[in-house]
Amino acid sequence: MKPIIGNIFKHDFSFTDEQALAYAQLSGDTNPVHVIKSYGVQSMFGRCIVHGFSVSVFFQKCTEYYCTPMGICLLANGQNTSNLFLP
Repeated sequence: MKPIIGNIFKHDFSFTDEQALAYAQLSGDTNPVHVIKSYGVQSMFGRCIVHGFSVSVFFQKCTEYYCTPMGICLLANGQNTSNLFLP
C-alpha cells in the first residue's frame, strides 16, 4: 500500500503511573512533575506528565507500526527525534 497524502492514522494509548515512574527511575530523571501527583496537580499542566523522550519513543513505535509496511523508512538520528524518508 502506497502512502497517500491526507491519510489519517489513529492509535489510542495512555501511559500508566507505573510506566512513568519506571522510566523516571531508569533514566534518573525524577523531576517531581513526572512522579509526584501533588506537585503535578499544582503545575501548569494540572497533573503529572510523562517524560518527553517517552512520547518520542511512542511516536517512533507508532510510525514504525503504521508506516513501515507502506514503504516509509524511519531513522532515528540519535537526538531524541526521528526523520521520515519516503521511497
